[in-house]
Amino acid sequence: MLSSAIYECLDFGEELFTIGSWEHKDLVSRDGNMNFSTSVFFASIDQRSERAGESACTALVAVIDDWLHKNPNCMPIKAEYDTLIREGSAEWRKLFDVEAYRSKFVDGHFDLEAVINARIRPLAVDHESSFIGFFQPEGLDDTYNNFLQGAKYFEEIWATIDR
Repeated sequence: MLSSAIYECLDFGEELFTIGSWEHKDLVSRDGNMNFSTSVFFASIDQRSERAGESACTALVAVIDDWLHKNPNCMPIKAEYDTLIREGSAEWRKLFDVEAYRSKFVDGHFDLEAVINARIRPLAVDHESSFIGFFQPEGLDDTYNNFLQGAKYFEEIWATIDR
């Protein structure tokens, strides 16, 4: 069920755009100790398409994040989402045209710091509330996880958020 605020954002008089479907999901932690129910909406971006541009993910996130902050309690309709993808892709192409960025990120996968420094959109990172986590597949030998030393696992992040 869409909240009334979200429904209003999608209502264009007599024409109501269909942008997908909301689903009710029960989410449970791997250890089974935590769970919650929520409505979720899934969206994806084909980064291999000409519209998106390969490697444009961080620029796309910046543009979409900015839109979501400017439009609280709303979800973009499909046409708006397509426009945001084009805008993010255009921003990515501008970054890729800058030699300093291209030489540092030869594959075009700009990190969040580069996108923030380029001021694609007015973004900042709250390091006190930001986490990067990893799932460890069950049965995976710890010797393969040397590159994750010091990184938090999802369960640790969840415990921090739950406090």
